[in-house]
Amino acid sequence: MVLTCCMTSVIPFGFYLCFAPSFLADGALSMNKFFFGCLFPLPMLLYKITQKCESTKRKRKQSDEVELVMKLLQGPYRDLSIQIFYHNLNICYSGVVLIRRLALILTYTVPLVLNRLIIMFIISVIALTVESFLKPCKERRSNIACTVSNAALALVCMVNLIRAAFIGAEYIPTGPVEGLSNALDLIEDSLLFWIPLCGIGLIICVVAFRIGVNKCIP
Repeated sequence: MVLTCCMTSVIPFGFYLCFAPSFLADGALSMNKFFFGCLFPLPMLLYKITQKCESTKRKRKQSDEVELVMKLLQGPYRDLSIQIFYHNLNICYSGVVLIRRLALILTYTVPLVLNRLIIMFIISVIALTVESFLKPCKERRSNIACTVSNAALALVCMVNLIRAAFIGAEYIPTGPVEGLSNALDLIEDSLLFWIPLCGIGLIICVVAFRIGVNKCIP
């Protein structure tokens, strides 16, 4: 039941969110149909595919409501386009991020832990490679933050993959390998706990400093 719901509603919603804003911006999709597609993404997605993107030829002026929805969907991401059926379609990168997160969540349905970690590592590496080349964000700092975040996720997956391989082989690290295992544990603890804790502490200190400065200024 859960897998059926994912295949018919959750996963198609990610693909719908990728391409539907392009039809909405071009006037080929009304606001009512757009929100109907958000509730029932698979039928609307199949409907737009059968049209072969012919409606994208009609370029209309965007209303204020459409501009507001597009700005909300795009968020910090810039416009990206691909060619489908000889038509250029803008991609809403928020849908790509949603698909990637859904793919990571669905990996927990894989029964074997080692296979699950391998799939998660592959997804993380693909996400890191794609965002490193595309640079989907409008600001340079946001692109750097996305790259660092994906690199940290790939590194954590790699550490857990190596640990799972040791456990699966019933191998107890000794000698230099034990030092490597301890180093990997330290890296994982730093990425999951110490670095986020230091970042949160730094943000609190900066906010407190600015509040203190504003109170001191008459």
